[in-house]
Amino acid sequence: MSCTKATGVDDISCKILKIAKSIIVPSLTEIINLSIRTKSVPNLWKQAKVTPIFKSGDRNDVSNYRPISVLPILSKVLERAVFDSFYSYLTKFNILCENQSGFRPKHS
Repeated sequence: MSCTKATGVDDISCKILKIAKSIIVPSLTEIINLSIRTKSVPNLWKQAKVTPIFKSGDRNDVSNYRPISVLPILSKVLERAVFDSFYSYLTKFNILCENQSGFRPKHS
């Protein structure tokens, strides 16, 4: 995970997570497993920091801006854990069609 990304509403950076990983991994693993078991995501992990980015044209016209949403880093960690588990299952049991190549390593 790149540590150059902006922080979400919780202001926890990737750099902090990497520095503290040996201390927080057991607790974070428990939270992620609980989230998967209960099929729920902590509310704070669903909140995004939204920043308007100017595209072009008149700066006073709100339609000339696009929103950039930055989620908390912990929600990205959860998302990756779910993705890895799900993708591993699909691959192990050969469930994906052989013609499915988008977003799959070594299938372009």
